[in-house]
Amino acid sequence: MDVSDSGHPRRDGQDPTSGSNLEAFENDEELIDAVVHNLTIIGEAANHVPSEITARETGIPWRQMIDLRNYSVHAYWNLRPAVIWDTIQNDLPPLLEPLRRLLSAAE
Repeated sequence: MDVSDSGHPRRDGQDPTSGSNLEAFENDEELIDAVVHNLTIIGEAANHVPSEITARETGIPWRQMIDLRNYSVHAYWNLRPAVIWDTIQNDLPPLLEPLRRLLSAAE
């Protein structure tokens, strides 16, 4: 994997949580699983981004993305839907443009 894999895994631009809210999200196990899977993909890809890129792109929380991947794989039973919801609503959106910029530069 390289930096081109670390963007939003939904390349079709569709947001499966669009129009949803925390309560609906917490009650939709399939959606939770899909979102956690996508966050795991992002974290795994982030783990393979070359160090010269991660050192240069300090505004991207590479370590936190990798840590969330590790937590979702090794301690999945402790994942709290409210925390995942907060991540996708507040932490992920500001990362999309910098990651897209990196993807464009890598192509």
